[in-house]
Amino acid sequence: MEFHGGLAAVKTIQGLWGYIDKKGTMVITPKFYRAGNLTDGYALVNNLKSDPVSHDGYFYINTIRSSFVPL
Repeated sequence: MEFHGGLAAVKTIQGLWGYIDKKGTMVITPKFYRAGNLTDGYALVNNLKSDPVSHDGYFYINTIRSSFVPL
């Protein structure tokens, strides 16, 4: 498991992605169908079960989850 910006993307048995900190605490609730690594405090995620080539449902979240930037 790789940590970027202090968090690692993890996939639940239900198939949803969230983020844990280095202590193993879930800090961003698993609710994404795809989740990228944090870069400069932001991660690209997808909340739609869609074609991986499509850009539908993708947006950026930040580590404090206060801003969401759609593509």
